Amino acid sequence: MELRHIQLGLRWLTYATIGIMRFLFAHPGAIRPTFKFILSNVHALPRHLHYKTHIEEEQARIKGELARCSDYFKKIEAYQKSIDIEWLKRNPLPDIYRWARLYILIRALRPKTVIETGVAEGESTSFILQALADNGDGFLYSIDLPNQFYITTKGKFHAEFNSPGEQPGCLVPPELRGRWKLILGNTFDTLPKLLTKLNSIDLFQHDSEHTYETMTFEYESAWPYICPGGYLVSDDATWNTSLLDFAQRHNVNLTIIEGQGFIQKTK
Repeated sequence: MELRHIQLGLRWLTYATIGIMRFLFAHPGAIRPTFKFILSNVHALPRHLHYKTHIEEEQARIKGELARCSDYFKKIEAYQKSIDIEWLKRNPLPDIYRWARLYILIRALRPKTVIETGVAEGESTSFILQALADNGDGFLYSIDLPNQFYITTKGKFHAEFNSPGEQPGCLVPPELRGRWKLILGNTFDTLPKLLTKLNSIDLFQHDSEHTYETMTFEYESAWPYICPGGYLVSDDATWNTSLLDFAQRHNVNLTIIEGQGFIQKTK
């Protein structure tokens, strides 16, 4: 282990500690869930102390998962004439990372314009971009507000933060970044502006702050801009009832597969 890697890890630990203390100062009522989160994740500390090595290992893992995902789609495409959310629900993924489901949907849908909220290290972003690259078409706009700490609707502490000097999406392979624009900011400010600029989109993926207010705002903001046949997708859709309530308000069919929520816009 190189000394510079250890130094980066210590910088990460200092940065994370300061961020959590600032959060607790602003939200004193969150002390209990915050420390419960810390105690339940102590086992991950060695990994983050060697953060640079962790990133390098994760980059290699993601590239391997993307290759396996592409190979899997080629196999099913050879005999499956149409792939939709019902097909994905009936056919569990083989031993491939869960974002493969989003990859397969994008391959089948062939969207021109995709928006996602929430990037973090860039796992879901990589799968979206690989699907667009394999389609030979499409562009992804990602919105992310780095270094966020919040309490979920169910009262649990949740953290999304980057190492000092690291931008969101550090796992995204360089060769996939040509179809990608990263926008830093709060979705309440940036999402409406982006939607107005684009005028229409084919797929919206929520993976930012999983609170009822934020999730509902993003669903309601994106829905009018999704083209018929397009999809609204949400990660961690069961953390609260926001997506279920949205589906009921708009009288649309909701499919949830292992925590991922899918709604296709039919008209």
